Amino acid sequence: MKKVIKLTESELIDLIKKSLSENEVEEGIIDDVKDTYRGLKGVARGYGMDYFKSMSRLQSLISKLKKLDVPNLKVMTELTQLKNKVNSFNIPQQRKQNLIALIDNSLYHFNQYNTINDQILNQIKTLNIDKWR
Repeated sequence: MKKVIKLTESELIDLIKKSLSENEVEEGIIDDVKDTYRGLKGVARGYGMDYFKSMSRLQSLISKLKKLDVPNLKVMTELTQLKNKVNSFNIPQQRKQNLIALIDNSLYHFNQYNTINDQILNQIKTLNIDKWR
């Protein structure tokens, strides 16, 4: 039979904070080791340690951004649906155009941001930072 442990709310919060901070530290150590390893590959290939290490870090950060943007992609889909609904509304043309322009502005800038992140990842892939030669 399992033991039941009673915690106060503040103890639970402290435990959660401690657990989260430990996870962040472990991820940081793993990322640093991976970046350093890739930096050594850069030295072996004649690019220098700092260049490949920085490229590795950039790739990790952009990949994290892409993962964080998954919910944003759903919001952009909803914005597109809203734009289509607004087109069918029976409101004055000027107001309709203003609303559509605002939606288009959000869609455009998010798509630009997303495209730039994809381009960065593709450029890093061309360096083959995981290969020794």
